Amino acid sequence: MMHKLITHGTITLIGLSCILLTGCPGNPFAIDPPPEESKFFLEEFFNSTSADIELVLLGDTITIESNDSIAHSEFATTTLMDNKIILDDWFTGYSETQNNSISLLMDGQLKKNWKGIMESQGLMINSPFNYDSWIITSWNPDANNVVGKITFTITDDDLN
Repeated sequence: MMHKLITHGTITLIGLSCILLTGCPGNPFAIDPPPEESKFFLEEFFNSTSADIELVLLGDTITIESNDSIAHSEFATTTLMDNKIILDDWFTGYSETQNNSISLLMDGQLKKNWKGIMESQGLMINSPFNYDSWIITSWNPDANNVVGKITFTITDDDLN
C-alpha cells in the first residue's frame, strides 16, 4: 500500500513539474514564454478648419484638406489601458527624430509652430504636446494588430 502511494505521489509530482516548467500559455513559470505581440495605434490629424493646411512633422510635409483627416503613421504601444502611456509611447518615438516641433502652414505661411515636451496643459490649450488635446479611440485588433488611433484636431484658433 505504501509503495503505491509513493509511486502515485512521484508521478503526480513529475506531472506537476512538467506543467510548471514548460511553455504553457499564461504560465508565469514558463522557461521560454512566448513573446507578447506588439499592439499599434494610428496617429491621425484632423483638419476642422475651412482651409487646406500643411503639417511639417517627422521630416514630412503632409497636406490635409479642409474638414478632412489623414493617418500619418503608426506606433507601437506598451499598454492599451492608460491613455497617458499611449501618448507617451507616441511622443517617445516622435521626439527621437524631431526637436519636439510640429509646424502648421496655410498657403505656405507658418501659422503655428508647436514645441515642447508632452504634458497636461488643460483643455484650453490645443497642442500636439498636450495630453488633453488628443482623442483616443480603441477597437479590437485588426490583421496588422492595430488596436486604435490617436487623433489631434487642428482648429480655426490654430490658424490665428
